[in-house]
Amino acid sequence: MPEHWRDTNARIEGPAVRFLQAAFAESWLETTGIAIGGDGYFPRVESSGNLPAQVVKSSPTGGSFQNYMLFLLSINSAKKSILITNPYFIPDDVMTEALVKAATRGSSYYYRAR
Repeated sequence: MPEHWRDTNARIEGPAVRFLQAAFAESWLETTGIAIGGDGYFPRVESSGNLPAQVVKSSPTGGSFQNYMLFLLSINSAKKSILITNPYFIPDDVMTEALVKAATRGSSYYYRAR
């Protein structure tokens, strides 16, 4: 792969925003002890587009297993390509085996941590 910087950003609209808001509120509560809520923090979210999305929260206090399983299931389901943008992705033996199997199925894999 060519050496280059890839800065990935995404704009999320629609129902998935509720999960991001909830994850933020949970982290805020863990950090500050203050519960936030109401229309000022969680305005009404309209449906937008037709692309399914899934939000998996992680923090220093939890969520590692859920993220691990999400990565593993996604890699095992990949049909064309795998793009991972995560500076903390360190594949163990199981994850490495899944990546190798995906490559033998014809999925291209690219990972860059910075």
